[in-house]
Amino acid sequence: MQTISGDEAGHLFDGPNDLAVDAKGGVYFSASGSDKVLGKVYYRTAGGQVREVAGNIDYANGLVVSPNGKSLYVAESSSHRLLVFAISADGSLGPQREFVKLGDILTAGRTYTPDGVRVDRRGRLFVGLYDGGGFAVINSDGKLFQQVEVPGPHHANLAISPDGKYVYGTTAYDDPSGRDDPAERRGELYRVPNPVGD
Repeated sequence: MQTISGDEAGHLFDGPNDLAVDAKGGVYFSASGSDKVLGKVYYRTAGGQVREVAGNIDYANGLVVSPNGKSLYVAESSSHRLLVFAISADGSLGPQREFVKLGDILTAGRTYTPDGVRVDRRGRLFVGLYDGGGFAVINSDGKLFQQVEVPGPHHANLAISPDGKYVYGTTAYDDPSGRDDPAERRGELYRVPNPVGD
């Protein structure tokens, strides 16, 4: 087993968060950042080299590679939006572009904070809403397909079952005492029918 704590330039990771693999055996992963440091995305090649491929992301969170391997989607949680980057042959990324701002396509009057992101074989994005009540399914053109409400306050990580029939996710509950006592925190797993299951 190998422990990786920094990139090839010697920079340490600030808040490693999520990861996504590509078809070449490489891995993209996010480092969320902190109050003083903006988030980044790193790429680890199949040969083990680790380099920064994107920066200046306001809390880099979930990320996923498109089915055709040409795009990387990244949740920019503090800005309540999804970013998209073109993927080059060597795994490097093109300029950052806004894919969609969640408040523009989801039910008005709420705050939506993207967290985990997954994609199905047709390129539809499944976005866990840490703030927002469940998850959203967004078409590859940035339009909302469906918003799914799930009980619980915060929804983070997602997975799609191998047969495509179900969506699994995590729900986190805050400490009801307000003390942020780890012993008072709890979480749940949920399974719901995939609203776009084939």
